[in-house]
Amino acid sequence: MLSRSLSVVGLFSLIFHFFVVAGEDVTVRVGVARIDITPDYPIRLTGYAVRKTESEGVEQRLWAKALAMGGDEDRPAILVTVDNCGVSALIIDEVAARLKTKAGLPRERLAVCSSHTHSGPCVVGFAPNIFAMPIPADQQATIERYSKELTDKLEQVALAALADRKPARLAWNEGKVSFARNRRTAGGPADQVLPVLCASDAGGNVRAVVANYACHCTTLGGEFNRICGDWAGFAQEAIQRDFPGAIALITIGCGADANPFPRGSLDLARLRAALRQTADAQSMGGTRAAERHRRLSRETKSGTARSRRNAARYPAVRGCELELRRSTGDGLSDRRSGGGLFAADETGV
Repeated sequence: MLSRSLSVVGLFSLIFHFFVVAGEDVTVRVGVARIDITPDYPIRLTGYAVRKTESEGVEQRLWAKALAMGGDEDRPAILVTVDNCGVSALIIDEVAARLKTKAGLPRERLAVCSSHTHSGPCVVGFAPNIFAMPIPADQQATIERYSKELTDKLEQVALAALADRKPARLAWNEGKVSFARNRRTAGGPADQVLPVLCASDAGGNVRAVVANYACHCTTLGGEFNRICGDWAGFAQEAIQRDFPGAIALITIGCGADANPFPRGSLDLARLRAALRQTADAQSMGGTRAAERHRRLSRETKSGTARSRRNAARYPAVRGCELELRRSTGDGLSDRRSGGGLFAADETGV
């Protein structure tokens, strides 16, 4: 029971059974970057009103990451993910204005998504009433200091992703995980779908992975007063360990009504990124799926040594291109010509 509910990133093995967005010989310019946004000083964490003091150390580093897609002629889009509870419109609008000036990026081509960890620093303008009382002046000064630093770093990581753009192949898939539970109504709806986007270079090396799961980052409660990315932070670390050199970005989508279950400890947050062997077996679905993989693998062109190593670890990856051609033909080509991959999310925040 516990292993099934905790297999968040273990089931990321399933995500590498990708459908290909661009055809075998079609590439998209993709850039990816990350920047450390962990404050090196105590700061008020946001997410729980019960906390009254500034943070008591760092359990895990926090990151802002950016994925830039498209050439200049295509009006590139930038997705920025931030390990914190939320970024206010004040900060996002300032970053967008800077990117417009320095890179000519239209506001509608920038999306900023927070992981919504409840163990991240408070920033100016986000949920100012969450503490239900005035913030002491010295603590507010620290919040304002960090907000300025965060603004600068969000600009920097977005520009770095734009500068990093090079030809890449895109692939996507959807998996499912099951630790999100409706926190409003017992047995109420929760979205268990795990959509994933992957960008790989010409040699098959994974450069970026974007995964979305609609669930609060509230494995850790209000009694925990250390900086931490919660399950989303540990999920990113797990993906990056499996794909050295790649950058993992996690978004939480429409997860307002969902909490992780069970919750309440740092060990649970870590476990959601550690149960790989159990999840590998689940993702294969038994011997029938394994045989299907072997059949597809025989019909797929041989890849690079790196691709073969990844295929051994994520068994379904080798047949993804053939499966796309069989099941959809070129039905996904409209995604490449319909205004960009983020066209549906152009409103930003």
